[in-house]
Amino acid sequence: MRVATSSAQQQALQALLDQQAKLLRTQQQIASGVRFTTAAQDPLGAARVSELGGALAELARYQGNIDRAEGSLQLEEDTLAAAGDVLNRARELTLQANSGVQDAAGREAIAAELAGLQADLLALANTTDGNGNYLFGGYASQQAPFVRTAGEVSYRGDQGQPRLALGEGRQIAIGDSGEAVFMRVRPGNGQFVAAPAATNTGTGRIGPGVVTDATLYANASFEIRFTAADAYEVRDGGGGLIAAGPYVAGEPLAVAGISVTIEGAPAAGDGFSIEPARAISAFDVLDGALAAVLAPAGDAAGAAQQQQAYATALAGFDSALGELNEIRAGIGSRLTTLDRQRLALEDTGLELERLRSQTQDLDIASAVSQLNLDLVGLEAAQAAFTRIQNLSLFRFLG
Repeated sequence: MRVATSSAQQQALQALLDQQAKLLRTQQQIASGVRFTTAAQDPLGAARVSELGGALAELARYQGNIDRAEGSLQLEEDTLAAAGDVLNRARELTLQANSGVQDAAGREAIAAELAGLQADLLALANTTDGNGNYLFGGYASQQAPFVRTAGEVSYRGDQGQPRLALGEGRQIAIGDSGEAVFMRVRPGNGQFVAAPAATNTGTGRIGPGVVTDATLYANASFEIRFTAADAYEVRDGGGGLIAAGPYVAGEPLAVAGISVTIEGAPAAGDGFSIEPARAISAFDVLDGALAAVLAPAGDAAGAAQQQQAYATALAGFDSALGELNEIRAGIGSRLTTLDRQRLALEDTGLELERLRSQTQDLDIASAVSQLNLDLVGLEAAQAAFTRIQNLSLFRFLG
């Protein structure tokens, strides 16, 4: 078999071009710092890098969600701290009004400040996140969740808790509904509310009471009615007589698993109700305190009613502050969760970056060594091509 001169030259030229291409690729790798720039150069490696890039992008989304969740929860925490300051100040003012040393001007000044605190609390409850979304509206975040109409604050939001994903199958609530924050104050002792009748003419006052036996108390309603200044009877919600006895001021009165204490001097016909505690709002508590300050004491019976109103308001403030503290504790727990998840994502991100680098990044030392080999190979190919060009029969004729 004979090989034509042109064929040999073509093969040598192709070898030269192949060697130049290898050298060029090695030079590009060194310049870019990566082993391949197209999928054709390393299909498996390119697929792996694409997969890792997708995982890193998803990780970046979760990290962005953590930043967003942290901002939202921190804003809620700051707002609730301010709301707690409002309620604490209102409680202080209520104590001042109930001190017995305030004259009419002092009570007017207290009432004016309490009215301002009412407006402050409503404004805090309608806080926005800076993007026009109301913080405590639940999913109904495009409208103010709290409105005051006819002297009463009502909630127009829902009970939803917006959530953000922190990882695969993991979410966190980034807020609390206004209903949960401001509308779940448990009045009285939290289980029942003891209150005097508005028509009482004596000076009797009833304490918040306690549940002494939960197995006997069934969230029932009772009425304590004084048949004489020194005698009482207790009737259930249907009017049935369940207890009766002599009245001794300050002595606990026990019935159906509860115990209450009445002080002062009730008049014959005076009554006190005991009702299961039903949730009221923090706004109701503030409204009650303001009403107590504005109510004229009048006679001894009026003074007793006013003191009872102050005691009710103070208990309401304690309950409202307790609710706020529980919500704030939950926020603190979620912020801690965000910190832990951020660290976990950072660790995962470092590992993914390591794997991507391992797959795509160039080993410079090996690449430089390969470059030297490619240069030697190119020089050899050039020398071979030159010799083949000089191989011709006509050079030996003549």
